[in-house]
Amino acid sequence: MKKREKSDRQKPSKQLGKDDVALTDNKMPKKEIKNRENITIQENSRTNTFIKKSRFFLAENKIFFETIAAFSLTLMAVIISWVQLGIAQKQIDLLELQTQIERQQASPQFVVIARQYWNDEKTFAADDKILIYNQGNIAYNIDVDTAVFFKLTYISQAEYKEVLVPINGYYTIHLRTGDATGLVMTLESDSNNLKRWQIQDELGELAKNNGVTINLEVQRYLKLTYRDTFDVEHTQYYFVPLIYGGDLLETAEGEEVFSKKFGIGTEAKYYDLYEVTAQELFNLFP
Repeated sequence: MKKREKSDRQKPSKQLGKDDVALTDNKMPKKEIKNRENITIQENSRTNTFIKKSRFFLAENKIFFETIAAFSLTLMAVIISWVQLGIAQKQIDLLELQTQIERQQASPQFVVIARQYWNDEKTFAADDKILIYNQGNIAYNIDVDTAVFFKLTYISQAEYKEVLVPINGYYTIHLRTGDATGLVMTLESDSNNLKRWQIQDELGELAKNNGVTINLEVQRYLKLTYRDTFDVEHTQYYFVPLIYGGDLLETAEGEEVFSKKFGIGTEAKYYDLYEVTAQELFNLFP
């Protein structure tokens, strides 16, 4: 047994082949080195082929890409121009707003007031006047027009009606002070408020005798035209109640009111303050 064990230990170890991967001297096998070199060559070849194909593709489609580039540049130029246009428009709007503010500061500021004045005996408010003040900048070529209506309200047990009656001659005298600021004009007429109360009293008696009620209210409107320091013409419309100052109306509303100054429709009719009678007004309610 001992001889056999000794014989086994003396057998030579197996010799490593040249194609084995692991070597005792830690060197890479030549076959693997060659394989890697082949792989590198193939990769370089594919890369070169791709580059050649890419160059060929770009050369073949040169016009297409140049068109895209030109379109992109044009689009960018359009966008930039649009942005610049928006900025310019905002600057224009700002300039217009600034101009409007300057004009507003340099514009006249009118105050319109209706007042009633007592007669010499201090027994009755005989006169109804409109006073026009300018509390702003200088105004030129001031001109006025008035539209006055009797608003009649008819009340009975069966019905309720309102009629707007145009009245001419309520303010026949326009007194200019000659000043561009302060009190610039007074509108009046001879005992117009006294005449109005006489008509109202007579109309009330007629209504009472017929078992109805008729109320009379005076509505005053003013159209004011002037030029400012920029020589721009302006037209303003006012509703002028008693006690309180005149209310500035929208242009469309003012134009509509003055379109009714001489009546409405084909049978348009207005009445003169000093000629109309209470009976005529009562007959407006059949």
